[in-house]
Amino acid sequence: MSRIRIDDSAEYWWSLPCSLLRDSRLSYEARGVACHLLSLGRNWQLRAVALPRVLHDQSRAKGHLGRDLCRRILRELEDAGYLARRKFQDEEGLWRWESVLTPVSQKVPQTSMAGLAGDGETVDGTSVAGQGGDIGVSEYKEEVVVKNIKPLLQTGAVDNSQKIGEASAPLDLSHPSLLPYLRVISDVIRRFGPSLTAEQIQLAADELAGVLSAAGSGKHVGIRSVRSWLLAVMNSAVAGEFIPEFAPNIARWRKNRQEAMEAVQLRAPMQQSEAERQKAKAERIKAIADLKAMFQGRKQ
Repeated sequence: MSRIRIDDSAEYWWSLPCSLLRDSRLSYEARGVACHLLSLGRNWQLRAVALPRVLHDQSRAKGHLGRDLCRRILRELEDAGYLARRKFQDEEGLWRWESVLTPVSQKVPQTSMAGLAGDGETVDGTSVAGQGGDIGVSEYKEEVVVKNIKPLLQTGAVDNSQKIGEASAPLDLSHPSLLPYLRVISDVIRRFGPSLTAEQIQLAADELAGVLSAAGSGKHVGIRSVRSWLLAVMNSAVAGEFIPEFAPNIARWRKNRQEAMEAVQLRAPMQQSEAERQKAKAERIKAIADLKAMFQGRKQ
């Protein structure tokens, strides 16, 4: 039996990115349905065919969304990169379809991504092979819609870890607010490496540090998911729409820190070689022995 369920391993979302709420590729109905599904809690399950009845709309005469409208909404979300589909085998050995809904679109403009598909993580270790075309009635009955906060790895994505090491300079991620999220930041950077310069990536990292610092001091709302927030910022940077707000302050902090470290190094004494250290040690031992001999001579 097909069902709609929540992935227990996924984080729970309490906020939604503006990129979803303002995505012009989606109708207002599709945006509303996406927000409704993403707002549901963990451990809920229902049959996929019951989706139209679950999405109640009291302003409509029938009190719920129709099948055709639900199919169109799902198709919109899939075409825009918010809904990715894959085929899986259930416990009884039957093959079924499931769709994973994410709050951040996994489709990056091809002109900026040089033909690469969207980025993200695999689900249960399997890449998502999206399928185009309309969702038929029989296919719709077998559909499993899964809410999953973590982005997906779609067909065509590649591992860019080697390219990043070759093409970009080391990033400065030394700000204290970034230290708990270094692994998440590295994962996101690795996926966007070929599309962004080192300066753009550093700018996004500085913006994240600034937002986290401002949130810690109560001057900005908190970030519920650093991964999804950073994915949205990187996508906007690829599209040329990213406008930094907190990054300049963090850049000044990094510059001041670097200058302070260089000043400390200049004031530090020059390190001696092993031979020089041994010679100095022998001289100190000889000086101590001479002092002892002098005191013993005075006592006699």
